[in-house]
Amino acid sequence: MNSYQTHAMREFRAAGWCDENGKYNNDMQEMICKHVLALLDVFADEGHSGSLAPYAINLFKALALFE
Repeated sequence: MNSYQTHAMREFRAAGWCDENGKYNNDMQEMICKHVLALLDVFADEGHSGSLAPYAINLFKALALFE
């Protein structure tokens, strides 16, 4: 698990979407969280850091929202 995924799991637990063992509250929440974890895995593999990370995030967000 990369640092993005570790952070995400911590946030999922804090939001109450899963327990400390990673068991999700419901199937829909699990599906969405796993999709987000997969996106974070790709993001980490691309090596975005520093000033490139916000640029890539903003570009992805705009494209994903059809802006």
